[in-house]
Amino acid sequence: NNYDSYIVGQTGSSNFIYHHSATGDFNYDSLAGGFGDAFILRLDSSGYPKWASYIGGSSNDYANSVIVNQSTNMVYVVGATNSNDTSSVPFQLHNDGNSNAYNQTVFTSGSSMPQDAFIMRFDQYDSLKWSTWFGGHIATQFTSVAINPVNNRVIVGGQTLDNYADIPGTAGTFQLANDSNLLQLCDYGGGAYFQNTNHGSHYDAILVSFDENDELIWSTYFGGAGTESILNNNVIAGSASTGQNIYVLGISSDSTSFPIKTVSSAYNQNTIYGSTDLFIAEFDNDFHQVWTTFYGGTGDENSNINSAGI
Repeated sequence: NNYDSYIVGQTGSSNFIYHHSATGDFNYDSLAGGFGDAFILRLDSSGYPKWASYIGGSSNDYANSVIVNQSTNMVYVVGATNSNDTSSVPFQLHNDGNSNAYNQTVFTSGSSMPQDAFIMRFDQYDSLKWSTWFGGHIATQFTSVAINPVNNRVIVGGQTLDNYADIPGTAGTFQLANDSNLLQLCDYGGGAYFQNTNHGSHYDAILVSFDENDELIWSTYFGGAGTESILNNNVIAGSASTGQNIYVLGISSDSTSFPIKTVSSAYNQNTIYGSTDLFIAEFDNDFHQVWTTFYGGTGDENSNINSAGI
């Protein structure tokens, strides 16, 4: 509401220009280690830094997307980290105090690719209110975050190599972190899209939603037997006034079991023409799949496509 801007990314600079927040408690002024730390930068309407901080621990950390909830003034950051709680500098986890919130305290283990996704929530004063890992026994990444203004739900997209999941027995209920090195799935119920299996041995896209109380209400694989990923900043939501749906942009290498959904009045391409094609997926506000199509030609469409908007 004050026209401030937020930028996130990764830095390997030990002399990154740190700026202490005048109001908040999240202020890290030194590079913790690895190939780089994530960072968050807040600029005022004149482009002057109001806050800049490293994010992460002593291994590699990546911040891929940031969004501001215009209704609550909460700031959400998503990414991926190789920093666990036994690192010399651990990743900054923060339990929000809600016993129903998703708070994963066990870092992925049991593979040669230990990496978890993360999501962090900051208030308008630059204080950390919630931070958790999200993953299973192998690499998981969050690449995009959006706010659905219709219901203030946080919609996150990414990808995972994990094919070991905790599948809920009951649909329509929030899920706590299992802390058992299993990817936590959550069936929203009521006919919402839910895929409980990684169909291949490659990356599958994942879609995850938390409510404004940090509770996990939806988590699903989204993909086929090939490789799928959701591109940076490519989950988008509509406006409260129009009630527009949720759109996801990504890439896929599989056309045999990918969840295509055709609509008679829309563009429909159900076959990949190259090695990888773009996919576009639409969901309504209760996560029902509305429309999904490939879009591409005989060449490859890839992760250089990395922006979307309504």
